[in-house]
Amino acid sequence: AAYMGYDCELRIKNVSNGDTVTYDVQTNTSGSMTHSMLLDSYGTFEVRTIFSCGDIVVESAPIVLDLTNRAPTSKYIPAMDLTCGLFQPKTTELDLSMYFDDPEDGTNLAFAVDSVTCNAGAVSVNGGLMTLDNKGIGQGTITVSATDSQGASVSGTIDVSSKNVTI
Repeated sequence: AAYMGYDCELRIKNVSNGDTVTYDVQTNTSGSMTHSMLLDSYGTFEVRTIFSCGDIVVESAPIVLDLTNRAPTSKYIPAMDLTCGLFQPKTTELDLSMYFDDPEDGTNLAFAVDSVTCNAGAVSVNGGLMTLDNKGIGQGTITVSATDSQGASVSGTIDVSSKNVTI
């Protein structure tokens, strides 16, 4: 009730580039002053309120919000023992989205093969699906990276080995 005669602004300043956005905050039916918004960018922001009533202006101390992008995380990827032979599948598929998480974007990740110590021609990635040629893969390690929409990335490794079970 003490603020009913005041106008209130919410001021958000991007610390890195100085851009400032100001919103009018309205008193709701319960007497609280609220404002809802979607923050659609990452960074560090100073948020403050400015109350004014006539010539009286009261500015709050800033609250610092650190909304920096966090890199994706990698889960343990178990070793893969592949078999090839007359009655065996020719390829094995691995859904990479099961082994990487992104705290901001959920599963909105781009995947790439960074390095391969076995037969590189036997490994391909399309979207979140990695396909391995069971016969041609050999034995080695595959390093895969997951990159989020802001460019932060993490790598994970997969140990693979293939054996021919043809009689």
